[in-house]
Amino acid sequence: MQVNKQDGTDSYRLSDIDEVIFSLATGVYGLKADGGRLTLNARPGENIIHVKGYDPSRKYCMGIFSASGRKVKSDADWKGQPIDLTAFSGGVYHVKINETTFKFSKFNA
Repeated sequence: MQVNKQDGTDSYRLSDIDEVIFSLATGVYGLKADGGRLTLNARPGENIIHVKGYDPSRKYCMGIFSASGRKVKSDADWKGQPIDLTAFSGGVYHVKINETTFKFSKFNA
């Protein structure tokens, strides 16, 4: 086995590897939007993005876009309500709240 830590990479011979384990998505916790004023959370298996920190004195625009850039949901006067993803098919999406954008994946069972 060869490990090269000087450039931040590790190298292993294929014959030295017994198994490769990939962990499943564990959810999204504590993503910050709107300069840290909003916090986004999503639990695995739920189709809801919960948002904390909504300030009714501020204006929020929310949009969700597919990986190809197509707008799939938008609200020009979003009031901080949870974002329901139930109707979305599996795939990669971008949620934009004001000037902050996050990427997330939705998996369908």
